Amino acid sequence: MAMRIGIPNYVLSKMESAQQTIPAELLPAWCEALGISTSEALGIKEAEWGSLAELVKRFRKLSSRGRELVLGHIKLVAKMESKGRK
Repeated sequence: MAMRIGIPNYVLSKMESAQQTIPAELLPAWCEALGISTSEALGIKEAEWGSLAELVKRFRKLSSRGRELVLGHIKLVAKMESKGRK
């Protein structure tokens, strides 16, 4: 698996044991090695939102202000949800 995603075995071991997170740039290779989509790994329903790759393409086409608004909304929702769990 480590060879397939291009990382040393010790790094893979740390990721598998939750001592290190999977960097976002490795996620596509990680998912390909596991035979799943990135959307599936992130729990995104493809039929509901489209593929993760499509969402990233749409995000990249936004103006810098549009990107700021999207990221601000994500932070706001995450903050609201974390307060709801307490």
